[in-house]
Amino acid sequence: MKKRLSSPPPSDARWFPFGLPDKAAGLPVFCFHHAGGNAASWREWRELAKPSGLQLCPVELPGRASRFTESPRTDLPALIDELEAVLAPYCQRPFALLGHSLGCLLAFELAQRLPAGNLRGIFVSGRRPPDKPTPEPLRHLLSDDQLAEELQGLEGTPDDILQHTELVSLFLPALRADFSLTERYQWDRVPRDLRLPLHAFCGDDDAEVSVEAMKEWLNWGDGRGQLHVYPGGHFYLQRHREAILRTLVAGVNL
Repeated sequence: MKKRLSSPPPSDARWFPFGLPDKAAGLPVFCFHHAGGNAASWREWRELAKPSGLQLCPVELPGRASRFTESPRTDLPALIDELEAVLAPYCQRPFALLGHSLGCLLAFELAQRLPAGNLRGIFVSGRRPPDKPTPEPLRHLLSDDQLAEELQGLEGTPDDILQHTELVSLFLPALRADFSLTERYQWDRVPRDLRLPLHAFCGDDDAEVSVEAMKEWLNWGDGRGQLHVYPGGHFYLQRHREAILRTLVAGVNL
C-alpha cells in the first residue's frame, strides 16, 4: 500500500514578518507580543540580540499589521494548535520562548507542546501565573466605547491611534480577541509544577501584575530560574532591552 502523505504545513511566512528562522543565525528565540500588539514590538530587539548569538523571531498573530485582513483568534487551544504546527519544524534544534503579557501565556502553553529536549529557556513577563484567574471586570466583555476608553489608560497603544476614532475602531477587534484569549484562560490540568526551564521578568510598578504574583511563576520552573525586576510599569521591558537580553543569554546557557 502506498504511504499516505501528510498534509502540507501552513504558510510560515505570514507568522514571521521579519523573516523565517535561519539555521545559520544563532539560537532562535520565538517572541510573542502583548494583547493588542504585533510583532513589531520586538523589532528593535533583533539587531541588539545578534552579537550575543540569539536570533529573535517575533511571531505575528492573525488580525493585525501584515495580517490585518485575517480574523483575530479567540479560541486559545486552536491558536496553540496553529502555532505548534508552524513552530515545531524550527524546534528540532535548541530554541527558546519569550512572551510578554498575552505572549507570556502563549509561550507557556507552547513550552508544553514543543520538543522539551531542545527547549533552552522559557522567559515569561507581565502576566499573572496560569493558576490565577483574571479579576473582573473582564475587558473582552466591555462595549466598544468602554474598551476604547480603557485604551486611554493602558500603555503600549501608540498615540497616533488613540487620537483618531477611526483608527481606534479598526484596532478594537484584535484587542478584544486578545483579551478574550487571556481572560478566559483556565488552568485545569496536572501536574501543576511542570519543572520548566523558566525565568520571570516584571516591572516594579506594573498595574497589571504585581512583583509577588510574578514571583509565583518560579514554582513552575526547574529551580534554576530567577525573578528579574526592573523599574517601570507594564511595558518596562522596552526601557531595559540590553539588560533583559543579557539575562536571556545567561538563561539559555545554564
